[in-house]
Amino acid sequence: MKTTVYMVRHCESEGNACRRSHAQFDGIVTRKGLLQSDALAKRFADVPVTAIYSSDAYRSRMTAEPLAAAKGLPVQLRMLLREYTIGAWEGVGIARSARQNPDLYPTWITTPYAHNIPGADPFSVVAERGCEAIQRMAKENPGGVVVAITHSCTLNCTLTRLLGQPISYYTQIKSGDNTAVTKLEVDEKGNVEVIYINDDSHLPPELLRKNYTGRGPETNFDFEYISLPQDDARYAQTVEQAVQQLPAWNDASDIRAKVEESLSQNSDYAFFPVLLDRTCGIVTVKKNAEMPADCGQLTGMFIPDDLRNKGYTEQAFGEVIDVLRRRGCRYVVLENKDDPHFRLLIDRFIFEPMPGYDGFMRMRVTVPGVEGPIYG
Repeated sequence: MKTTVYMVRHCESEGNACRRSHAQFDGIVTRKGLLQSDALAKRFADVPVTAIYSSDAYRSRMTAEPLAAAKGLPVQLRMLLREYTIGAWEGVGIARSARQNPDLYPTWITTPYAHNIPGADPFSVVAERGCEAIQRMAKENPGGVVVAITHSCTLNCTLTRLLGQPISYYTQIKSGDNTAVTKLEVDEKGNVEVIYINDDSHLPPELLRKNYTGRGPETNFDFEYISLPQDDARYAQTVEQAVQQLPAWNDASDIRAKVEESLSQNSDYAFFPVLLDRTCGIVTVKKNAEMPADCGQLTGMFIPDDLRNKGYTEQAFGEVIDVLRRRGCRYVVLENKDDPHFRLLIDRFIFEPMPGYDGFMRMRVTVPGVEGPIYG
């Protein structure tokens, strides 16, 4: 009597969309992620699922919810299904880790299984943990059908062990798309057969991964805080580009006013996105005295023509979330206006009309039960 175990990667999360290292960091999910979770539930509509498990990460729990509701089953949380920890790089933008760790990052890119990131889990340990999770779920559900929501690195490390390969085989197993499904069969003796890996056939084209910028610093933003007058020349050049490319939404005096207001509140409230040595725009945020204290407002964003709609606006937004969240904000607010950057963000992330403030949208940036200073 065999037990079927479906291992599922979680839905699209903040870390995926914004290109930040959210291994055990508990970030939010995107609107696309919710739609992927619905599609996953429909995939299993005719499958007699007997148990649903999930890591305790918010993105995994949100992935499991539609399926659990459809099947009338509880979601059983298991720490063994957690993602590995990336240690000192948790919550940090990909390019920031690369720039700050030039001696360590090349290893992470080429042979991640041999990484020496401070505080990060060895991949061999992650593989052992994943295999133990599978054995326990099979013993708890003999002859049943289990769906378990987990994470890409944990799953790939586990598969190297299940396939009888050394941990260096990890690089041969490509991470599947969000909510991709891996099917396993476990017999009464605990032997595991891998039936298929990372199948995403339940996802329509619009929910598949797009604009993936990879893990290299040459394709991911780092961010440098604006300091005036030291940055006057770079600032002027970037503003000129903004006014030329998007004149309907950018005015030089208006940008200056936003930057000065942001810097008057905090030194990290105005910043340049950068690709290696290239300055790629301006972003400004502030605390609006007319809004609740737990809200931070995105007041301006410019990303150049050649980078828009390629995942870079989301990267810049990831820094907005991080900056405001570290200041105790539970919500990011922006104007509901026909700005190309703002429209992209409203469509991609889970914004809602802000109660009591016509013309503004807000998005929660803390997961339930995780508030304020814990993100510091």
